[in-house]
Amino acid sequence: MAKLELFRSDTLLEISSEAFNFAKEFQYLDELTEDQSPTESASTFALLDFETPIVGQKGQLMIASKLDADIHQNACRLAFSGHLLEVFTEKDYHATQLAKLKIFKVKQRVGTVERVQDEYTVIVRNMMKKETDTSKFERMKVTLSTGETGFIEGAFGKSGKIKVRIPGEPCVLVK
Repeated sequence: MAKLELFRSDTLLEISSEAFNFAKEFQYLDELTEDQSPTESASTFALLDFETPIVGQKGQLMIASKLDADIHQNACRLAFSGHLLEVFTEKDYHATQLAKLKIFKVKQRVGTVERVQDEYTVIVRNMMKKETDTSKFERMKVTLSTGETGFIEGAFGKSGKIKVRIPGEPCVLVK
């Protein structure tokens, strides 16, 4: 038995010519879907944390099965397959090796443009609660429904409103 964590990269990894790159950032996945393209499947990785150690070496083909599935049903019990890219042998690999793995989750917040402050800044409400520390979100990217992109400049007052800076063309609010 093993715990499974799925993540993907935007770039394809050549198993034979390149080692796993811990410097890259990977997007967390909740599940594997059947409708993934071959490119998406090839850039999807699985971290298996086994309850007890197993024998394996880099490059070896691994096949995972769903043993809890009913054996009397006419269904495939294979979950996925792939090649072993990294092997962790240290007892404290969670702290030493897995700490280097950069996996992120995509999160989205939605707010409403309240008004234009100046030709490059808009005030947005309902994106954060009033007790939220907006300094954690400064310089994060914001995309407006009109297509312009900007970044969070900081808080506007103490009610949870924020200032969004849109570099480039001056802002024009259209009703």
